[in-house]
Amino acid sequence: MIEIKHLKTLQALRNSGSLAAAAAVLHQTQSALSHQFSDLEQRLGFRLFVRKSQPLRFTPQGEVLLQLANQVLPQISRALQACNEPQQTRLRIAIECHSCIQWLTPALENFRASWPQVEMDFTSGVTFDPQPALQQGELDLVMTSDILPRSGLHYSPMFDFEVRLVLAPDHPLASKTQITPEDLASETLLIYPVQRSRLDVWRHFLQPAGISPLLKSVDNTLLLIQMVAARMGIAALPHWVVESVERQGLVVTKTLGDGLWSRLYAAVRVCGAACMPPCARRRPASGGDRGVYSLDAGSRLRSSAVCAERGATHFRCTHSEARITAAPVIKLGQWGC
Repeated sequence: MIEIKHLKTLQALRNSGSLAAAAAVLHQTQSALSHQFSDLEQRLGFRLFVRKSQPLRFTPQGEVLLQLANQVLPQISRALQACNEPQQTRLRIAIECHSCIQWLTPALENFRASWPQVEMDFTSGVTFDPQPALQQGELDLVMTSDILPRSGLHYSPMFDFEVRLVLAPDHPLASKTQITPEDLASETLLIYPVQRSRLDVWRHFLQPAGISPLLKSVDNTLLLIQMVAARMGIAALPHWVVESVERQGLVVTKTLGDGLWSRLYAAVRVCGAACMPPCARRRPASGGDRGVYSLDAGSRLRSSAVCAERGATHFRCTHSEARITAAPVIKLGQWGC
């Protein structure tokens, strides 16, 4: 049986041209290397090279094994290098939230610094419905505030956020201490170009009261806020979208009713509990939900780990009363246990 070390020794002998030079390259004595070749030739049953030939001459059998060494050793080297290099992969993300870009982009930049081998594609969920695409394997992750029942998807909660009414500073409603659905009946509500049934302000504030204000679609957050500032309508937006603009005095925000809150989820395909590591299975979610996450009394999301068909995906996000203090950090291929 010939081993890789024998092929390396043959190659060193060819490259060096003599036993003495090969021994120096291999950090052996000439005597030890000579004995090594003698033992190998005895096991193989044939000579590998002609002793004391000048220049060094290999036997036909030795030439055959040299050709083998020239083929096999580079392949082994490339294979080992590939094993040690990070594998290139792609994370396909869709977001159903226009304004999520404000905190998602910095989070993705941090992720790329830690995981440069992962190529990220992310798309806004405006022109298509991303959750069916996630079900069909066209996406790996969808950030959404909508839960589809019996979808076969796992929804891992990331954080809660308040949807606030956005008004021009001189708007009549800006002086009100509490906003009711009836206050919006005669207003023009500026919305993103989605079905109104997907709007939290519609589902949980206006529709239950039977109020249907005029709706006007605007596909750009900056333009939408400028239109609000110009008294061309009002809007209902997540608090993080308007915090900086409100500090500049361009708009004011008001609480809708007693407070309109929504929850952002990271949706992935479910591959079943069998693929979860023991540490994840030991941390069932409160309330019997299938997700593995925990919330303390202050509604701070400590961690959530979910399993997707393309491997484990781990999110961490912390959320305080009025602001996101750290955007999600997405880690592929490992569990934060």
